Amino acid sequence: MAENLSRNPIALRRFIVYEVLGKVPVFEAYKNFCKRFGEDVMTYVDYEFWYYQALHGELDVNYDRRQPALLELPMEMLWSIFEKAIPIKRLIVRKVCTRLQTCIDTMYNKIDGIRYNSAYGPVEIKYEEEVVRYQGNTDCSVYRLFRQPLQKPAVVKNVDQVELAIRDLSIPFRNPNFRLKSLDIHVDLDRMPRFQQIFESLNHQLHVEKLTFRTWKRMEETMILPYLKSGTLKEIAIHMWESDEPMREKMSRLGQIIQCREAKMLKIHGKYGDNFPIECFLNCRGLTLSYFTSSIKAVTTIRFIGVLQTSTVLESFLVEKNDSDELLKAIRGGGRPLWNGVETRPGSCIFKIPIANSDKFWKLDLSGKMVHLKRQ
Repeated sequence: MAENLSRNPIALRRFIVYEVLGKVPVFEAYKNFCKRFGEDVMTYVDYEFWYYQALHGELDVNYDRRQPALLELPMEMLWSIFEKAIPIKRLIVRKVCTRLQTCIDTMYNKIDGIRYNSAYGPVEIKYEEEVVRYQGNTDCSVYRLFRQPLQKPAVVKNVDQVELAIRDLSIPFRNPNFRLKSLDIHVDLDRMPRFQQIFESLNHQLHVEKLTFRTWKRMEETMILPYLKSGTLKEIAIHMWESDEPMREKMSRLGQIIQCREAKMLKIHGKYGDNFPIECFLNCRGLTLSYFTSSIKAVTTIRFIGVLQTSTVLESFLVEKNDSDELLKAIRGGGRPLWNGVETRPGSCIFKIPIANSDKFWKLDLSGKMVHLKRQ
């Protein structure tokens, strides 16, 4: 009888449970066990495990002691494991199987900043401090830049550099809980339609706090901005080098985009003349203008300030300062400052300008490197 039981692990575990219920001390119980079934049937370590399982109320004698394989773990445990991995390693892991793909794609990906550079030739994606380069028009080589020692690139057959980079970038974007502090985009106009497909495929607007966009020739930024969640944008910085469009038409379209209006600050960097249509931005909360190769004249700065004071929405305006002496002289007006302004103290270069039908005022600060108009 004992010999038959010794070959039945379930029966042996039940015997241990009975000893626990009988309150037999563990070592005494093990000695009883060895006398009845033999010393080679179960080690003391294994016996102790089942003894204390029963002692703590775990009476399931069919319990499987095997360590579960990684893919057998609950999804919550997989998330806790991979949340410690850097973004690029998650991209690698998700290619192993569909379960890990689901895990990576549904977990909260904590990535503060992404820079996507697809201007010419190879494509580079910077995930925080990690830079991944995609290179090749037929078979794409993928490798991490600035890694020591240098690693052999992975080669993906029958896919070009732009397509593969877009696939990888779309992975974190598809998660509706994804949050980005900064997104920096530099895309050639010819590649923009394929890049735009990432955003068109989403079922949600992307949460971004700061967007930096570099454009060439056209209004590429208008192809992306509508896909960003407007209430979360704190800053939009647009670098414009050249344009095939008339300035007024270009700026009018930009000023009408809700994301530009609701962002705390819209920064425009470009080459503009004194005919810049400042009135296109009367409905924006914040506006900063800077120029790559030249600065505007004092008379143009004064025109900007005069126009923007009529806005009921604007909170802050900054523009690069040029002709400082001429600007101050014109605003002081020989003792009769423009816009009924009052200099806070002699030589301070800071003026208070009353707002009609309001107890608030504009603060015009000319003391720094930039002219700053702020609603107070």
